Amino acid sequence: MKQKIYFKLFGGIRVSGEEGIWRSMADCQDSGIGKKQQAFLIYLILNRKDIILSETLKEKFWPCERKNPANSLKNMIHKTRALLNVIVPESDELLLTRSGGYEWNPDIDIECD
Repeated sequence: MKQKIYFKLFGGIRVSGEEGIWRSMADCQDSGIGKKQQAFLIYLILNRKDIILSETLKEKFWPCERKNPANSLKNMIHKTRALLNVIVPESDELLLTRSGGYEWNPDIDIECD
């Protein structure tokens, strides 16, 4: 049986594993989560059934960055994975790297409101 992760996006991002304990982003405030990272995570959650292309993420989140949007994306992915490890500690490798993009682990059911 597949593991399930539940996200609630309305009223602040909250997440629960199969144990039924809800954790909020507020629980992780000391990790310096900004609005851009929250928007990034929400975008990933809303597009959880697709492979999300790196180029699409760079265009959406760093459209005017001239220096190195690829490096910005790499840093954001790293920070988002670290955040997911904090708020869903029982799940390893929720966000996988694929050729040209990222996807949620197909062995884990992701549901959201």
